[in-house]
Amino acid sequence: MPDYRRNQGKVYNLAPLLTIICIAILARANEYVEIASFVDEKLKVLKKLFDLKWKKAPSYATIRRVCIWSSKQTLEDIFRQYASECMVTKGRHKLVALDGKVLRGSNNQTEEGNAIQVISAFLVEHQIVLGQEEIDGEKTNEIPKVRKLIKELGIEDHVFTMDALHCQYETLQEVVDSGNNAISQVKDNQKKLHKLCQKMTNGWRPIEQNTQTNYDRNRQETRVAKIYRKNQYLRDHIDEKWHKNIECTIKIERTRLVFSTKKQKWEKSYDEAYYIGTKLFTAKDANVYIREHWGIENRLHHVRDRSMREDDCKISFGAGTLSKLRSFVLNILRANGVKNIKNELFKNSVNLNRITKYRFLFN
Repeated sequence: MPDYRRNQGKVYNLAPLLTIICIAILARANEYVEIASFVDEKLKVLKKLFDLKWKKAPSYATIRRVCIWSSKQTLEDIFRQYASECMVTKGRHKLVALDGKVLRGSNNQTEEGNAIQVISAFLVEHQIVLGQEEIDGEKTNEIPKVRKLIKELGIEDHVFTMDALHCQYETLQEVVDSGNNAISQVKDNQKKLHKLCQKMTNGWRPIEQNTQTNYDRNRQETRVAKIYRKNQYLRDHIDEKWHKNIECTIKIERTRLVFSTKKQKWEKSYDEAYYIGTKLFTAKDANVYIREHWGIENRLHHVRDRSMREDDCKISFGAGTLSKLRSFVLNILRANGVKNIKNELFKNSVNLNRITKYRFLFN
Protein backbone atom coordinates (compact mmCIF):
# COMPACT_ATOMS: atom_id res chain seq x y z
CA MET A 1 0.00 0.00 0.00
CA PRO A 2 1.80 3.18 -1.16
CA ASP A 3 1.94 6.04 1.31
CA TYR A 4 1.47 9.40 -0.43
CA ARG A 5 2.10 11.47 2.68
CA ARG A 6 5.22 13.58 2.98
CA ASN A 7 8.03 12.06 5.01
CA GLN A 8 8.28 15.24 7.05
CA GLY A 9 6.26 14.76 10.20
CA LYS A 10 5.05 11.27 9.24
CA VAL A 11 4.86 9.47 12.57
CA TYR A 12 2.43 6.62 11.93
CA ASN A 13 3.24 4.08 9.23
CA LEU A 14 0.33 3.41 6.90
CA ALA A 15 0.29 -0.42 6.84
CA PRO A 16 0.05 -1.04 10.60
CA LEU A 17 -2.36 1.88 11.02
CA LEU A 18 -4.83 0.49 8.45
CA THR A 19 -4.55 -2.96 10.03
CA ILE A 20 -5.18 -1.48 13.48
CA ILE A 21 -8.30 0.25 12.12
CA CYS A 22 -9.50 -3.21 11.00
CA ILE A 23 -8.80 -4.56 14.50
CA ALA A 24 -10.79 -1.66 15.99
CA ILE A 25 -13.72 -2.53 13.70
CA LEU A 26 -13.39 -6.17 14.82
CA ALA A 27 -13.74 -4.83 18.37
CA ARG A 28 -17.00 -3.04 17.45
CA ALA A 29 -15.59 0.44 16.84
CA ASN A 30 -17.50 2.35 14.16
CA GLU A 31 -16.67 6.02 13.58
CA TYR A 32 -13.30 7.82 13.69
CA VAL A 33 -13.71 8.90 17.33
CA GLU A 34 -14.47 5.33 18.44
CA ILE A 35 -11.50 3.97 16.48
CA ALA A 36 -9.17 6.59 18.00
CA SER A 37 -10.49 5.81 21.49
CA PHE A 38 -9.89 2.08 20.95
CA VAL A 39 -6.30 2.67 19.81
CA ASP A 40 -5.62 4.97 22.75
CA GLU A 41 -7.04 2.46 25.22
CA LYS A 42 -5.17 -0.54 23.75
CA LEU A 43 -1.97 1.26 22.71
CA LYS A 44 0.41 -0.83 24.84
CA VAL A 45 -0.99 -4.09 23.51
CA LEU A 46 -0.97 -2.86 19.91
CA LYS A 47 2.62 -1.55 20.17
CA LYS A 48 3.77 -4.95 21.36
CA LEU A 49 1.71 -6.78 18.75
CA PHE A 50 3.12 -4.76 15.83
CA ASP A 51 6.52 -3.87 17.35
CA LEU A 52 5.72 -0.15 17.06
CA LYS A 53 7.75 2.77 18.39
CA TRP A 54 4.81 5.15 18.68
CA LYS A 55 5.09 7.53 21.63
CA LYS A 56 1.34 8.18 21.69
CA ALA A 57 -1.81 6.97 19.98
CA PRO A 58 -2.83 8.56 16.65
CA SER A 59 -5.48 11.19 17.03
CA TYR A 60 -8.96 11.20 15.56
CA ALA A 61 -7.73 13.69 12.93
CA THR A 62 -4.81 11.43 11.90
CA ILE A 63 -7.09 8.42 11.42
CA ARG A 64 -9.50 10.59 9.44
CA ARG A 65 -6.74 11.90 7.14
CA VAL A 66 -5.42 8.38 6.50
CA CYS A 67 -8.88 7.20 5.44
CA ILE A 68 -9.38 10.22 3.18
CA TRP A 69 -5.94 10.17 1.53
CA SER A 70 -5.50 6.42 1.07
CA SER A 71 -5.67 5.30 -2.55
CA LYS A 72 -9.09 3.70 -2.96
CA GLN A 73 -8.12 1.83 -6.12
CA THR A 74 -4.93 0.40 -4.61
CA LEU A 75 -6.82 -0.64 -1.49
CA GLU A 76 -9.47 -2.29 -3.68
CA ASP A 77 -6.80 -4.18 -5.65
CA ILE A 78 -5.30 -5.47 -2.40
CA PHE A 79 -8.76 -6.37 -1.11
CA ARG A 80 -9.62 -8.47 -4.18
CA GLN A 81 -6.39 -10.40 -3.92
CA TYR A 82 -7.02 -10.89 -0.19
CA ALA A 83 -10.61 -12.05 -0.82
CA SER A 84 -9.38 -14.78 -3.16
CA GLU A 85 -7.17 -16.10 -0.35
CA CYS A 86 -10.18 -16.28 2.00
CA MET A 87 -11.88 -18.79 -0.31
CA VAL A 88 -10.60 -21.72 1.70
CA THR A 89 -12.75 -24.36 -0.01
CA LYS A 90 -14.09 -24.88 -3.49
CA GLY A 91 -17.81 -24.28 -3.76
CA ARG A 92 -20.28 -26.28 -5.81
CA HIS A 93 -22.57 -23.50 -7.00
CA LYS A 94 -20.02 -20.70 -7.52
CA LEU A 95 -22.79 -18.13 -7.32
CA VAL A 96 -21.89 -14.41 -7.28
CA ALA A 97 -24.70 -11.98 -6.45
CA LEU A 98 -24.35 -8.37 -7.61
CA ASP A 99 -26.19 -5.55 -5.86
CA GLY A 100 -25.73 -2.00 -4.61
CA LYS A 101 -26.04 -0.46 -1.16
CA VAL A 102 -26.22 3.16 -0.01
CA LEU A 103 -23.87 4.36 2.75
CA ARG A 104 -26.56 6.47 4.38
CA GLY A 105 -24.28 8.35 6.72
CA SER A 106 -21.96 9.57 3.95
CA ASN A 107 -23.86 12.74 3.04
CA ASN A 108 -21.84 15.38 1.14
CA GLN A 109 -19.41 12.69 -0.03
CA THR A 110 -20.24 13.58 -3.66
CA GLU A 111 -20.30 16.98 -5.32
CA GLU A 112 -24.12 16.86 -5.38
CA GLY A 113 -24.20 16.27 -1.63
CA ASN A 114 -25.65 12.75 -1.97
CA ALA A 115 -24.67 9.70 0.00
CA ILE A 116 -22.33 7.39 -1.90
CA GLN A 117 -23.31 3.92 -3.06
CA VAL A 118 -21.26 0.74 -3.13
CA ILE A 119 -21.85 -2.10 -5.57
CA SER A 120 -20.66 -5.46 -4.21
CA ALA A 121 -19.87 -8.85 -5.73
CA PHE A 122 -20.89 -11.37 -3.05
CA LEU A 123 -19.84 -15.02 -3.24
CA VAL A 124 -22.99 -16.48 -1.72
CA GLU A 125 -21.78 -19.96 -0.73
CA HIS A 126 -18.74 -18.62 1.18
CA GLN A 127 -20.57 -15.43 2.20
CA ILE A 128 -17.55 -13.27 1.41
CA VAL A 129 -17.19 -10.11 -0.65
CA LEU A 130 -15.05 -10.58 -3.78
CA GLY A 131 -14.89 -6.92 -4.74
CA GLN A 132 -16.72 -3.62 -4.62
CA GLU A 133 -17.00 -0.40 -6.58
CA GLU A 134 -18.05 3.03 -5.40
CA ILE A 135 -20.91 4.76 -7.18
CA ASP A 136 -21.85 8.43 -7.10
CA GLY A 137 -25.32 9.66 -6.26
CA GLU A 138 -26.91 8.90 -9.65
CA LYS A 139 -28.61 5.49 -9.81
CA THR A 140 -27.89 5.07 -13.54
CA ASN A 141 -24.15 5.01 -12.86
CA GLU A 142 -24.56 1.61 -11.22
CA ILE A 143 -24.82 -0.10 -14.63
CA PRO A 144 -21.30 0.67 -15.99
CA LYS A 145 -19.82 0.03 -12.54
CA VAL A 146 -21.27 -3.49 -12.54
CA ARG A 147 -19.76 -4.17 -15.97
CA LYS A 148 -16.40 -2.88 -14.77
CA LEU A 149 -16.60 -5.09 -11.67
CA ILE A 150 -17.47 -8.20 -13.73
CA LYS A 151 -14.58 -7.54 -16.10
CA GLU A 152 -11.97 -6.89 -13.43
CA LEU A 153 -12.79 -9.65 -10.92
CA GLY A 154 -10.83 -12.15 -13.02
CA ILE A 155 -12.97 -15.18 -12.13
CA GLU A 156 -14.32 -17.84 -14.49
CA ASP A 157 -17.01 -20.55 -14.47
CA HIS A 158 -19.20 -18.64 -12.02
CA VAL A 159 -22.83 -17.60 -12.29
CA PHE A 160 -23.65 -13.91 -11.77
CA THR A 161 -27.16 -13.09 -10.57
CA MET A 162 -28.52 -9.59 -11.10
CA ASP A 163 -31.73 -7.65 -10.56
CA ALA A 164 -33.74 -6.10 -13.39
CA LEU A 165 -31.69 -2.89 -13.46
CA HIS A 166 -28.81 -4.85 -14.98
CA CYS A 167 -30.88 -6.65 -17.60
CA GLN A 168 -28.83 -5.04 -20.40
CA TYR A 169 -27.41 -6.81 -23.45
CA GLU A 170 -24.03 -5.11 -22.92
CA THR A 171 -23.89 -6.50 -19.37
CA LEU A 172 -24.75 -10.01 -20.57
CA GLN A 173 -22.03 -9.72 -23.20
CA GLU A 174 -19.51 -8.67 -20.53
CA VAL A 175 -20.41 -11.72 -18.45
CA VAL A 176 -20.02 -14.10 -21.40
CA ASP A 177 -16.73 -12.48 -22.49
CA SER A 178 -15.35 -12.98 -18.96
CA GLY A 179 -15.96 -16.75 -19.16
CA ASN A 180 -18.97 -16.76 -16.84
CA ASN A 181 -22.75 -17.07 -17.04
CA ALA A 182 -25.60 -14.95 -15.75
CA ILE A 183 -29.20 -15.00 -14.63
CA SER A 184 -30.94 -11.64 -14.78
CA GLN A 185 -34.46 -10.69 -13.79
CA VAL A 186 -36.64 -9.15 -16.50
CA LYS A 187 -39.13 -6.38 -15.69
CA ASP A 188 -40.84 -3.50 -17.45
CA ASN A 189 -37.59 -1.54 -17.84
CA GLN A 190 -37.17 -3.92 -20.84
CA LYS A 191 -40.80 -3.93 -21.97
CA LYS A 192 -40.34 -5.81 -25.22
CA LEU A 193 -38.26 -8.56 -23.64
CA HIS A 194 -40.63 -8.78 -20.67
CA LYS A 195 -43.65 -9.30 -22.95
CA LEU A 196 -41.75 -11.91 -24.95
CA CYS A 197 -40.93 -13.82 -21.75
CA GLN A 198 -44.61 -13.75 -20.76
CA LYS A 199 -45.76 -15.01 -24.17
CA MET A 200 -43.15 -17.75 -24.36
CA THR A 201 -43.85 -19.08 -20.88
CA ASN A 202 -47.61 -19.04 -21.46
CA GLY A 203 -47.52 -20.48 -25.00
CA TRP A 204 -44.98 -23.29 -24.71
CA ARG A 205 -44.45 -26.16 -22.36
CA PRO A 206 -41.35 -26.00 -20.19
CA ILE A 207 -38.59 -28.49 -20.96
CA GLU A 208 -38.12 -28.99 -17.22
CA GLN A 209 -39.51 -27.74 -13.92
CA ASN A 210 -38.56 -27.95 -10.26
CA THR A 211 -40.58 -27.35 -7.11
CA GLN A 212 -39.10 -26.34 -3.76
CA THR A 213 -40.96 -25.56 -0.54
CA ASN A 214 -39.53 -23.60 2.37
CA TYR A 215 -41.04 -23.46 5.84
CA ASP A 216 -40.55 -20.69 8.36
CA ARG A 217 -42.40 -19.53 11.43
CA ASN A 218 -46.00 -18.80 10.36
CA ARG A 219 -44.97 -18.90 6.71
CA GLN A 220 -44.74 -21.40 3.88
CA GLU A 221 -43.40 -20.60 0.42
CA THR A 222 -43.54 -22.87 -2.63
CA ARG A 223 -41.42 -21.94 -5.65
CA VAL A 224 -41.84 -23.57 -9.04
CA ALA A 225 -39.05 -22.93 -11.57
CA LYS A 226 -39.88 -23.60 -15.22
CA ILE A 227 -37.23 -23.62 -17.96
CA TYR A 228 -37.93 -22.67 -21.58
CA ARG A 229 -35.30 -23.19 -24.25
CA LYS A 230 -34.51 -20.39 -26.70
CA ASN A 231 -36.56 -20.90 -29.87
CA GLN A 232 -37.19 -19.33 -33.24
CA TYR A 233 -40.00 -17.18 -31.85
CA LEU A 234 -37.52 -15.34 -29.62
CA ARG A 235 -35.05 -14.94 -32.51
CA ASP A 236 -37.75 -13.49 -34.77
CA HIS A 237 -39.06 -10.94 -32.29
CA ILE A 238 -35.95 -9.44 -30.70
CA ASP A 239 -32.66 -8.00 -31.92
CA GLU A 240 -29.68 -10.30 -32.38
CA LYS A 241 -27.67 -8.35 -29.80
CA TRP A 242 -30.17 -9.68 -27.26
CA HIS A 243 -30.91 -13.23 -28.31
CA LYS A 244 -27.31 -14.23 -29.07
CA ASN A 245 -26.59 -14.39 -25.32
CA ILE A 246 -29.99 -15.69 -24.16
CA GLU A 247 -30.15 -19.48 -24.02
CA CYS A 248 -33.18 -19.91 -21.79
CA THR A 249 -36.13 -18.13 -20.23
CA ILE A 250 -37.01 -18.91 -16.61
CA LYS A 251 -40.39 -18.47 -14.98
CA ILE A 252 -40.66 -18.52 -11.19
CA GLU A 253 -44.10 -19.07 -9.67
CA ARG A 254 -44.25 -18.25 -5.96
CA THR A 255 -47.12 -19.25 -3.71
CA ARG A 256 -47.00 -18.00 -0.14
CA LEU A 257 -49.09 -18.97 2.85
CA VAL A 258 -48.72 -16.56 5.76
CA PHE A 259 -50.57 -16.99 9.02
CA SER A 260 -52.20 -13.76 10.17
CA THR A 261 -52.20 -13.64 13.95
CA LYS A 262 -54.68 -10.75 13.81
CA LYS A 263 -57.22 -12.62 11.66
CA GLN A 264 -56.21 -16.06 12.98
CA LYS A 265 -56.17 -17.60 9.52
CA TRP A 266 -53.80 -18.42 6.68
CA GLU A 267 -53.59 -15.86 3.87
CA LYS A 268 -52.49 -16.91 0.39
CA SER A 269 -50.60 -14.86 -2.20
CA TYR A 270 -49.24 -15.67 -5.65
CA ASP A 271 -46.81 -13.93 -8.00
CA GLU A 272 -44.72 -14.64 -11.06
CA ALA A 273 -41.24 -13.45 -12.03
CA TYR A 274 -39.28 -13.81 -15.26
CA TYR A 275 -35.56 -14.30 -15.80
CA ILE A 276 -33.17 -14.90 -18.68
CA GLY A 277 -30.06 -17.07 -18.59
CA THR A 278 -26.92 -17.06 -20.71
CA LYS A 279 -26.88 -20.87 -20.71
CA LEU A 280 -29.50 -23.62 -20.47
CA PHE A 281 -29.73 -24.02 -16.70
CA THR A 282 -31.41 -26.97 -15.04
CA ALA A 283 -34.66 -26.10 -13.27
CA LYS A 284 -33.23 -27.12 -9.91
CA ASP A 285 -30.14 -24.93 -10.27
CA ALA A 286 -32.20 -21.99 -11.53
CA ASN A 287 -34.51 -22.29 -8.52
CA VAL A 288 -31.55 -22.34 -6.13
CA TYR A 289 -29.63 -19.51 -7.83
CA ILE A 290 -32.58 -17.13 -7.97
CA ARG A 291 -33.52 -17.71 -4.35
CA GLU A 292 -29.91 -17.52 -3.15
CA HIS A 293 -29.40 -14.20 -4.95
CA TRP A 294 -31.27 -12.50 -2.13
CA GLY A 295 -28.63 -13.75 0.27
CA ILE A 296 -26.75 -10.56 -0.59
CA GLU A 297 -29.51 -8.62 1.18
CA ASN A 298 -29.77 -10.86 4.24
CA ARG A 299 -26.15 -11.94 4.72
CA LEU A 300 -24.33 -8.83 3.52
CA HIS A 301 -26.36 -5.61 3.46
CA HIS A 302 -28.42 -6.40 6.55
CA VAL A 303 -25.33 -7.55 8.46
CA ARG A 304 -23.42 -4.40 7.54
CA ASP A 305 -26.35 -2.13 8.45
CA ARG A 306 -27.43 -3.76 11.68
CA SER A 307 -24.61 -5.90 13.08
CA MET A 308 -21.72 -3.66 11.94
CA ARG A 309 -23.74 -0.43 12.32
CA GLU A 310 -22.65 0.93 8.93
CA ASP A 311 -25.81 3.01 8.51
CA ASP A 312 -25.15 4.64 11.89
CA CYS A 313 -21.68 5.77 10.80
CA LYS A 314 -22.11 9.51 10.15
CA ILE A 315 -18.92 10.13 8.18
CA SER A 316 -18.86 12.45 5.17
CA PHE A 317 -15.27 11.95 4.02
CA GLY A 318 -13.32 8.71 3.91
CA ALA A 319 -16.52 6.65 4.07
CA GLY A 320 -15.45 4.61 1.04
CA THR A 321 -12.18 3.57 2.70
CA LEU A 322 -13.95 2.58 5.91
CA SER A 323 -16.44 0.57 3.85
CA LYS A 324 -13.60 -1.40 2.25
CA LEU A 325 -12.00 -2.00 5.65
CA ARG A 326 -15.34 -3.33 6.92
CA SER A 327 -15.32 -5.74 3.98
CA PHE A 328 -11.86 -6.94 5.11
CA VAL A 329 -13.30 -7.49 8.59
CA LEU A 330 -16.41 -9.29 7.35
CA ASN A 331 -14.33 -11.63 5.17
CA ILE A 332 -12.05 -12.43 8.11
CA LEU A 333 -15.03 -13.34 10.28
CA ARG A 334 -16.73 -15.41 7.59
CA ALA A 335 -13.48 -17.23 6.69
CA ASN A 336 -13.20 -18.16 10.38
CA GLY A 337 -16.68 -19.69 10.34
CA VAL A 338 -18.43 -16.97 12.35
CA LYS A 339 -22.23 -17.16 12.00
CA ASN A 340 -23.46 -14.45 14.39
CA ILE A 341 -21.48 -11.34 13.43
CA LYS A 342 -23.10 -9.01 15.98
CA ASN A 343 -22.42 -11.34 18.91
CA GLU A 344 -18.85 -11.98 17.71
CA LEU A 345 -18.05 -8.25 17.58
CA PHE A 346 -19.38 -7.81 21.10
CA LYS A 347 -17.23 -10.67 22.40
CA ASN A 348 -14.18 -9.12 20.72
CA SER A 349 -14.89 -5.76 22.35
CA VAL A 350 -14.44 -7.28 25.81
CA ASN A 351 -11.57 -9.62 24.97
CA LEU A 352 -8.93 -8.43 22.50
CA ASN A 353 -7.09 -11.77 22.68
CA ARG A 354 -9.86 -13.38 20.64
CA ILE A 355 -8.99 -11.19 17.65
CA THR A 356 -5.35 -12.24 17.53
CA LYS A 357 -6.38 -15.88 17.00
CA TYR A 358 -8.23 -15.27 13.72
CA ARG A 359 -6.85 -16.82 10.56
CA PHE A 360 -6.23 -14.43 7.66
CA LEU A 361 -5.50 -11.52 10.01
CA PHE A 362 -1.83 -12.10 10.81
CA ASN A 363 -1.26 -15.24 8.75
